[in-house]
Amino acid sequence: MIVEMEQPITSGIVLPPGAVMPDYFGGGTNNLTQSIMRHFGAANQDEPGLRPDLLPPALLEGVQTIILLIVDGLGYLQLREQMAAGNVPQLAAAVERGNLAAITTTAPSMTACALTTLHTGATPAQHGMLGWNLYLPEGDQVFDMLKYAPADRSKTELPILPTLFTAVPTVYERLRAVGVSVSMVNNYIFQGTGFSGVLYAGVEDHYITYAYASDLCVNLRRAVEQAQGPTMITSYWPAFDTVSHGYGSRSAQAAAEIAAFDFQLGRELLAAVRRPDTLLILTADHGQIDLSKEHTIKINGAAWLDLLHTQPAGDRRTLYLHAKKGCRDELISELHQHYGAFSTILSREQFIASGLLGGTPSPAHIERVGDVVVLMHDNWELRFDYNDEQRKTNFVGMHGGLSPSEMYSTCLAVRL
Repeated sequence: MIVEMEQPITSGIVLPPGAVMPDYFGGGTNNLTQSIMRHFGAANQDEPGLRPDLLPPALLEGVQTIILLIVDGLGYLQLREQMAAGNVPQLAAAVERGNLAAITTTAPSMTACALTTLHTGATPAQHGMLGWNLYLPEGDQVFDMLKYAPADRSKTELPILPTLFTAVPTVYERLRAVGVSVSMVNNYIFQGTGFSGVLYAGVEDHYITYAYASDLCVNLRRAVEQAQGPTMITSYWPAFDTVSHGYGSRSAQAAAEIAAFDFQLGRELLAAVRRPDTLLILTADHGQIDLSKEHTIKINGAAWLDLLHTQPAGDRRTLYLHAKKGCRDELISELHQHYGAFSTILSREQFIASGLLGGTPSPAHIERVGDVVVLMHDNWELRFDYNDEQRKTNFVGMHGGLSPSEMYSTCLAVRL
């Protein structure tokens, strides 16, 4: 069954044309994680799960094992397109047996922010991981939150500790506290990294590695077969997002990548495992939108950068700009003059009041939001390259903005 999602109601703040507001109150990825915790008795009463039409309660009845499979970049619209093209017959068959719904991801729709929400059930305002590149007052510069290092690679050490991002517990810590077994099937390259220290707290001693889609699916099947008692198994597959960045989410390359994964997942799990007490939930941290050279503006060297206290933060679709003292109004004026036709420019106060972050960040985190926030329209991007590696990289597919292609995540639930 396929369920379409109603557009959440926005606040009084004017958002970009066609923007999708994240639904943190029953229709978002945070609520998906809350549903899992609620099923196992680890959620608080004030933490709503997904609405019944998005995750039917009947699918959870009698479930002992829940598999949360996160396919990076495979948003709801991307999955529907791949189904329509016949590229994912195994997942299409799972939709017929289960339930597919569109849910919203976080704002910004960027991996660092969105994955932290999936692994904690918290909104961005609650967990403080507010984007890809963040200005952290503790280090007085912009840091790449996926690398846990200065965005410009000016230093080789890792000066920012995961303890800056442990304001909320992970789903694994909360489930273990009520006696639920947890395990992680994830790529070996992520094990032990700073970002993983935030996401996987509580599951480090049950971390099963893989290198390719083949051993991911085999190892996931074995973890399911060995599960006893209440169990949550999480797995993460990044390759669809990676290929889509390079070629576009509608490219032949992206289609080939998801088709190969669909085959492996069907062979090793969907067609091979028959455990009625097991529920597979496939989701995504975000979708993607394809960019164009005509809508890409490189801002390195722009005169208005002199009005900033530090380098631009955020990402190419949602920029956080920290102004020098007394320069915010001039900065806003410059931005409107140069980019107002294809972006929405908000003050920090307006951005927070919009509800896009799911609340007001704590005093310790609020400076991570720029004095000025720029939300790009359609498939426009403002590109600031922090280092030589980025200058050599041209993304075709991107995310971080508020378009439907980026904001609609996937909730495909099916009993095995």
